[in-house]
Amino acid sequence: MRLVYPPPPKKKEFFDKDEDGIADDEDKCPDVFGLSDFEGCPDSGAIAVPFAIGDWGLTSNTYKVLDSVSKLLRDNPELTISIDGHANLAEGSYALCQRLAKERAGIVKNYLLSRQVNSARILEVNSYGISRPANAAKNPQQILKNARAEIRLNGYRKPPAEEKPEMPFIK
Repeated sequence: MRLVYPPPPKKKEFFDKDEDGIADDEDKCPDVFGLSDFEGCPDSGAIAVPFAIGDWGLTSNTYKVLDSVSKLLRDNPELTISIDGHANLAEGSYALCQRLAKERAGIVKNYLLSRQVNSARILEVNSYGISRPANAAKNPQQILKNARAEIRLNGYRKPPAEEKPEMPFIK
């Protein structure tokens, strides 16, 4: 007796210029790496807090961003924040990346608390590990941008165009 199996289904082929895993015909931002949660667009509402690859220690660039966020929070007492930790698989094993993301989010929270940010203003602290990359991590610079935490401002309203506060976005 000979068993005959049907051929495996063909893989769905699609174009994805920005290599974010979202087909260009479904991607609202097909030229920019984005997340499926944002229909293929980047999350532009987050303040990136940079970290060294494979580390969760604070650096001079990290201090600059965190100090500007703590000033922004002091100047705007109605704001609350959420903190997300991220890593890239190029930083180590899956388990290490999970830990890096968790530690990065935790150290950002602890630093802001040390700067007299009330803990009630930090609504949540999340660890996403490698699940939400900022880019495709095709080179060392892109991998470095994935080694980050992100701070989301809840309740922030942009002021009129004539008075733009300095926002600590890292590019």
